[in-house]
Amino acid sequence: MADKISKVTNSSTGNADGQNTKGYIKMPDGAMIQYGTTVFDEAGYSDVVFDYQFYAEPLIDLTWVKNSQSVVACVAGNVSKTGMTIHAFEAAYVKWLAVGRWKA
Repeated sequence: MADKISKVTNSSTGNADGQNTKGYIKMPDGAMIQYGTTVFDEAGYSDVVFDYQFYAEPLIDLTWVKNSQSVVACVAGNVSKTGMTIHAFEAAYVKWLAVGRWKA
C-alpha cells in the first residue's frame, strides 16, 4: 500500500487568502482530482483552465461562499477536458472540484 501512495502526484498553488487557488492529485491508476477557488468578473463569470487535461469530460462539484444575505446560485458551463466557465450570482467566490481520469 505504501508504494502505491508514494506514486500519487499532487500540487497546490495560490495566494494567502485562499482565493484563486488551484491544485491537483493524480493517481497511478489514472484517476485525477483537480480543485480550486475562483473569484468573478463584474458580470459574475470566471474561466477555469485545468492544470492537466482530463482524458474525458470530468464531473464537477461547486460550493459557493456567500458575501451577502441574498440567495446564491452558481453553475458550471462549457465543461470540457481542459476547463470550464463558472457563472455565479451573489457569491464572494466559488470552490470547485473536477473529478475524472488522466488516462484510460
